[in-house]
Amino acid sequence: PSPLEQGGAVVRRKLLFRSTRFEAAQVVGFTLADPFNRNVIAGANLSFHLTNEFGIGGTFGVGVAQLQTDLRKNLGETVPEDTFNDLAFTQINWLASVEASYVPIFGKLSIMNGVIVNYNLHFIGGVGFVGQGAEGSNPAAVANIEGGTVAPLVGFGGRFYVNDFIS
Repeated sequence: PSPLEQGGAVVRRKLLFRSTRFEAAQVVGFTLADPFNRNVIAGANLSFHLTNEFGIGGTFGVGVAQLQTDLRKNLGETVPEDTFNDLAFTQINWLASVEASYVPIFGKLSIMNGVIVNYNLHFIGGVGFVGQGAEGSNPAAVANIEGGTVAPLVGFGGRFYVNDFIS
């Protein structure tokens, strides 16, 4: 009889990679919604998994580069210089967040009936804090943009486990 007919679990010898473990990961990203700058961000994430399904963590990153978009370059070429100099453009100086994670889906994949790969899919939710700077020649416009803001954090991701130590 099959495991289903016997009433047993389909997944046997389930590995619990996350429960009561720390996870450290590098973070590299960039902004998409800013029409004038693409902010490149580098940082780190540290999480602690309370159980195999639930975890808490935090992320910190700094803005390492601001790349001008084509729109900003076109503005600089077409708008009169005195008008362009009155503008200020946002940039991300730093970001930090606290988040909780939930793993509803996990399992194993068999590759060519020889290699077993463990995986999971997870949701992340929390709150983020962004330290915003500005660049421009007009001090009043720069002062209006600089400061901090709070934002919700929502995400979805996946992990593949290479071994007990690396995912």
